[in-house]
Amino acid sequence: MAAGRKAAFVVGNSDYQNLPPIGAAKPDAVRMADALEAAGFEVVRVVDAGRDAFETSFRKFQALLEGSEISLFYYSGHSVQIAGQNRIVPVDAAAANLQDVESQTVGLADILQEMKFRSPRHIVIFDACRDSPFAQIAADTASPGCARLTVSAGTLIVFAAEPGSPLADDSLLTEYFLSRALVPGADINAALAEVRRDIIEKSEGGQVIYYNSGLEEGATMLVSGPSSTDVEPDAETDAATDAVFTDCAASCPVMIRIAAGTFEMGNASGDGRERPVHEVSIKPFALGRYEITAGEWRKCVAAGQCRDPGRGGATDDEDAPVHNVTWDDALAYAEWLSAETGRRYRLPSESEWEYAARAGGSMRYSGSNDASPDYVDCKDCGGEHKNAAPRGKELKPNAFGLSGMSGGVAEWVMDCWKPSYDQAPTDGSARSGNCTQRVLRGGSWRDDRKRVTVTSRAFYDHDVPYPNNGLRIARDL
Repeated sequence: MAAGRKAAFVVGNSDYQNLPPIGAAKPDAVRMADALEAAGFEVVRVVDAGRDAFETSFRKFQALLEGSEISLFYYSGHSVQIAGQNRIVPVDAAAANLQDVESQTVGLADILQEMKFRSPRHIVIFDACRDSPFAQIAADTASPGCARLTVSAGTLIVFAAEPGSPLADDSLLTEYFLSRALVPGADINAALAEVRRDIIEKSEGGQVIYYNSGLEEGATMLVSGPSSTDVEPDAETDAATDAVFTDCAASCPVMIRIAAGTFEMGNASGDGRERPVHEVSIKPFALGRYEITAGEWRKCVAAGQCRDPGRGGATDDEDAPVHNVTWDDALAYAEWLSAETGRRYRLPSESEWEYAARAGGSMRYSGSNDASPDYVDCKDCGGEHKNAAPRGKELKPNAFGLSGMSGGVAEWVMDCWKPSYDQAPTDGSARSGNCTQRVLRGGSWRDDRKRVTVTSRAFYDHDVPYPNNGLRIARDL
């Protein structure tokens, strides 16, 4: 997709005044809006919108559409299919007859028409298609689920269920769309095929999404920048503009630009280490696409600036994550890389790490809700487990484009160890001090799935090597 403005309108209606609530609609919309903003979209967002609030927000979206390269409309909430037309239900709808239904709801076709008129590429994500809330009122004209839409060139339609089949349970569409389609360099058509497959597998066939695309295959990305596989280790790129970049030709890891954001850190149902849940605001930074590899580490060893990890970290695979690394070793690597590049490399803070691992979502593991071996490397995650070494680069990325955040090697972060989040910083900084124990996040390939979640925490002495422990590097922007 050519560089250009990207505009989005995101609506999530949960708390209806006269209809059953849809609890997930509002938080799903917030997650979608945050992720789109992180991907460079200009976003108009509204939650629990009545008809007037919807129309006011839509006028703001119309203004953004002018001159946009791509436009996106996302809706989660009640919808109704009347006479073959899909209509959005505002939270203040109180229809007593068919005429009320038509006057109090908003036609999806009208929104799409505006997008087509003002933008060359237009995407509709309709996380709705439940049973009609007005079936008794409009029995003669209302149909279940959503009506099929014909698309033209430049249009993509995504429904939470196949046309005519109402969504029976809570929708998984938003969660899996975020993890697949909002990845740097991901073509949206290919990503949707994976989204559909993943949801069918997760729901055991209970939810089958529908999409119809008039977008050119292989040419439309929602997140600009090359995919991580397109960035060669011997090609320097521009960190000021690229979502995926590297600072030098020979020695530098591939980095992912992480946008600013706010998230809820911790796990209210986890152990005491993961509580209390607290809101943290993160500033922009960059984080390594992969854990630091054996090959990258050996360059620092050859320069005389890093310790050889010895037999506990030995591997013949240059692309495998280095391990048997102490926290002090990790700092030495960051200092060497900073001197090599003139940029400030460092370990991430614990909150930066969790923000990046979550990638705007709420999955239990990074990129997966069920410890899929495609995303997670642990001893009971299935797949081909390699006890001798972590899997590293072969793992699929999360929605931010980061691979191996759950399992692989346990990753050192900057923070001093504390047994809970009492009085933890809320600005993204690390908990500092003269401490002998430092925090590890993500668990390792030798751990079970309970210890490789996005919220699990561990610690170790800062100067003692251990075969499970490695690192992922961060960089200031």
